[in-house]
Amino acid sequence: MKIKNIKLSEIKEAPFNYNLHPQNQIEELSKSLKKFGQFKNIVLWEGYCIAGNGLVFAARESGYESLSAIIMDDLSEDQAKELCVADNATPYLAIADNEKLNKLLMSISNIDDIPGVDSSWLKNQSIEMDTIINNHNSKNDDDDIDGDDGEEPPEDFKEYDEDIETDYSCPSCGYKWSGSPK
Repeated sequence: MKIKNIKLSEIKEAPFNYNLHPQNQIEELSKSLKKFGQFKNIVLWEGYCIAGNGLVFAARESGYESLSAIIMDDLSEDQAKELCVADNATPYLAIADNEKLNKLLMSISNIDDIPGVDSSWLKNQSIEMDTIINNHNSKNDDDDIDGDDGEEPPEDFKEYDEDIETDYSCPSCGYKWSGSPK
């Protein structure tokens, strides 16, 4: 097994690859390539892509000329087919810990910018966008920065208005705050 940079023009789709790659997936993979670059290798066997076809399609649409590939020419045809199935099937066995996922999403200032994450994906993870919004709001309600408690702020408390500089913004409701994203 060796890793090489391979020109996209030299990469063929394996005839036994059974995954379809709809345009919305290719668009999200393209966004990922633009944002992060290639962070996973594709796998080639005798010039055929047996793992990472969607990434190849996205790279072509994004103007890439080559990708980093693991060359596994020592596999038999059966092994190459098995790897193709395993690569496509095993991710579906993962189960998200929704509590951890929710905390993770809450710690990110702008989830709108994460490739592949939208209300449909959140729903598939059993997390409603409303949950993210409510968590952002309830977390910020605990801070009680709006002065509704009837107490006057200390004399050295800085004045604030709508133009105050903030560090974080809820991607759904637009609520802005400074300090910790947690």
